[in-house]
Amino acid sequence: MTTAPSQTCWCSISTNNTWAIRANVGTAFRSPNVDDIGKIFDSEPGALTVPNPDLKAEYATNFDLGIAKVFSEKVKIDLAGYYTIWKMHWYDATTL
Repeated sequence: MTTAPSQTCWCSISTNNTWAIRANVGTAFRSPNVDDIGKIFDSEPGALTVPNPDLKAEYATNFDLGIAKVFSEKVKIDLAGYYTIWKMHWYDATTL
C-alpha cells in the first residue's frame, strides 16, 4: 500500500483533573500503486489480476470524540466514538 502523510487537528480540554474531553479531525490520502494501475499478474492459481489505468486517489476524513473520567490513580473510564468518510474513485459510473 502506498500512502501519503495525513493531517490532523485536535483539541483536548481537562476540567479539575477528573474529566477530559477531546476531539480530533484528520484527513488522509492514498494514491494507486503500480500493481493497481499497470501490472498484470497471477494473484492466485487460476485468477488473473488486470490493472485499471483509470484509478484515482482515495481520500478519507476521520472524526473522533472522546470523554474520560478519572476516579482514582487506578480507575479511569474512557469512552470514544469514531467516524470515517472514505471516498474511493475507482471508476467513472457514466462509462459503465
